[in-house]
Amino acid sequence: MNLVILSHVLEVTYFVFFLIANTYCYLLTPIRSKRTTYWLCVLMMSPDIILMFFIYDKIHLFHWIIILLPILFLFKDPLQKRISCYILFYLSMMLCEVVGSTTPCLILSIQSGHFVLPFSINGPQAFVYFLTTAITATLILRLLRPLLKRLLEYIDGIALLLIGVPALFCVLTQTVITLTKIPLWGILPPFLLSYYLLHRGLVRIHQHEFHRQQLKSQKLLIEEQLANSRELEKEYQQLRRWNHDIGNHFQALAFLLENQKYEESKAYIQTLLEKES
Repeated sequence: MNLVILSHVLEVTYFVFFLIANTYCYLLTPIRSKRTTYWLCVLMMSPDIILMFFIYDKIHLFHWIIILLPILFLFKDPLQKRISCYILFYLSMMLCEVVGSTTPCLILSIQSGHFVLPFSINGPQAFVYFLTTAITATLILRLLRPLLKRLLEYIDGIALLLIGVPALFCVLTQTVITLTKIPLWGILPPFLLSYYLLHRGLVRIHQHEFHRQQLKSQKLLIEEQLANSRELEKEYQQLRRWNHDIGNHFQALAFLLENQKYEESKAYIQTLLEKES
């Protein structure tokens, strides 16, 4: 087998087994146990590996459809959350791919003394490319996972549309570039529009998060004020009872003093002092 093809197969296998399925199970709620759902994800995405053996140069035409399947069938979250997870993961994988492919190209360029592009990598260099890409992507995705989990809680329908259009554009662009030859300026306007939409989508998510946090803070403040009000009400009731008791005690003492029962008055006062202590 060609070393370049083998490296692509290893790369896809690694991402399917250790990154994609694991990230899905981390971000979403599995319909079964996490371990069972994890292996079902791997099973559903295994055709990705098989396709790589035969049409590895056109694998991205099917890749993002294949990794969508587990989202649709193996998790029980609301559909909007599942689609949001898919789009966020897609954009994250694009970032991993860009950074992960740039890093080995820089390393190979320094080694060889001339600039190396991903499509010009030969057989022996392919393994270096695969290993560096896998390590870099793993580190990036590890850092992004908590952020992705937090973002999923604040995506509404409009934000989903804003970040979904750039993801769809990337899929269509990959297909067009693979099947036809178009100049760079042909994809530049849609790219700029996608960047703007993605930026607006992330800004909206941030605003939604800020609004939710404000509501949460207001709710906590209201709950604290209600608790203080209940505490004040209890103290007020105790004060009323105390005032009522004091009035009764004064009446009793006045009655005893009017009848010149001084010893009984003294004993009554002593009894009250002992109760208070």
